Amino acid sequence: VRSSRSRLRGLLQPFAPLLLSWQGKTELMHLQAAENQQASFFLSGEALVSGFYLNELLLNLLQKQDPHPLLFDAYAVTLTQLALHAQVEMHLRLFEKKLLAELGYALLFTAIVPTQTYRFCPGEGFIVESHSEAIFSGENLLKLQAGELNDAASLRTAKHILRMALAALPGAKPIQSRKLIVREMQ
Repeated sequence: VRSSRSRLRGLLQPFAPLLLSWQGKTELMHLQAAENQQASFFLSGEALVSGFYLNELLLNLLQKQDPHPLLFDAYAVTLTQLALHAQVEMHLRLFEKKLLAELGYALLFTAIVPTQTYRFCPGEGFIVESHSEAIFSGENLLKLQAGELNDAASLRTAKHILRMALAALPGAKPIQSRKLIVREMQ
């Protein structure tokens, strides 16, 4: 595809769903064919950086050639919402929650009481707490469980908990695209 005469050159664009075929015996394969599956997701600004963040999460946390069809569907829905610039942060948090579940590390919201406060310990879950710097209200935890992140407090809670949970996963690496998000917001 590096050649200006390559028939595949125009197809290989970021966030363009493609049907691909390749061949080879090593990790570096030869791309043989590519065809559009649907229209590309045109992302710009904060949405573009958020799309890079999604891709980085997937590349860092998924095993190579391990299919996750439900996660792919959630990824497509999230990219659609990002392209519409519709509640970007909420859709990122919902995707992170889905990613954890697909990897077998779903957050468990058993016996959460809206009037109680909790702390979160990756690997252990939510623990009733009354004195701690990292306290989350039961009300915001229940909003995260239901996917109803429609206010600043529930979004902050979700972001904090999901970052802790993702960072604790085996093989998790520091997320580099967050540096771009900070620059985009300035």
